[in-house]
Amino acid sequence: MATGLSSKEFVENELKDVRSDPKLSSLEFIACHKVLVQVRIKYTEYKNIIVNIQFPPEYPANPLLLQIKSKVLPDKLIEKIETLCDQELKKLVGSKQVSTILLFLCDFIKNNPLIVCSEELQYIKNTINREGDELKIKQKTGVILYKAAQDQLQDDSSK
Repeated sequence: MATGLSSKEFVENELKDVRSDPKLSSLEFIACHKVLVQVRIKYTEYKNIIVNIQFPPEYPANPLLLQIKSKVLPDKLIEKIETLCDQELKKLVGSKQVSTILLFLCDFIKNNPLIVCSEELQYIKNTINREGDELKIKQKTGVILYKAAQDQLQDDSSK
């Protein structure tokens, strides 16, 4: 470790920093100790997750162990978010990871307003969307544009 601290000392210093980080003050820390960091990230009733973080034995030389739970968001979406977090954590090996990954999750949830209807959007893509139809999803602005062109409907009122 470049800092000269033992893994235990590194974890203790990081937890101290996490507790005092003003950027994380809006989060609800359920637990914050060396065995488990458990945080609730809640923007709305539907954009609400609990993040469980554990420190591996060789931390920070190894990435954090992370699990996300939600009563509202679908399991498939949670798995995708966990995969994104795992990729981000691999980039952070050797440095403090808790604050960074929590801020990453906050930004992801805040900046993706349509995650709450991910299953419905997937249903539209797979089931309703037909040849000639257009579905445009603008995640950042929370806009869904759907243009239905089934059978190219025409006005026959001239008969």
